[in-house]
Amino acid sequence: MMMAPLRGPEPGRLLVAALLARLPTGTALLEQDRTPWASATFVGTRHRLLFSCPDRPAADAFAATVAEDDFALRGHLLAGITADADADTLLVEALTLIEA
Repeated sequence: MMMAPLRGPEPGRLLVAALLARLPTGTALLEQDRTPWASATFVGTRHRLLFSCPDRPAADAFAATVAEDDFALRGHLLAGITADADADTLLVEALTLIEA
C-alpha cells in the first residue's frame, strides 16, 4: 500500500517542541524513532521519543497526566500518547494522524 505524502509541518518536530515546552528545564531529546502508520481511513505516524529528564518527580508527574493533556500540532491530531519515567529518562510513545 502506498502512503499519501505528508502535508504540512513534520509531526515529529511539532510533537517534540510541544513536549519540551511542558517538560522541566534541562530535558533533552536523546532518541527519536518514527514509523509511518495507516488504517483504512487514517494516515499518520507512530513516534517513540526518549528524553533525558534530570527532574524525576516532574517526569513522573508528566507521565501520569500526559494522556489527559491537549497538544496543538498544526495539521495533525494526536490520537494517543503514553509516557513512562525511569531513573533519568522519559519514554514517550504517540500516534499522530494527518488532519483531513
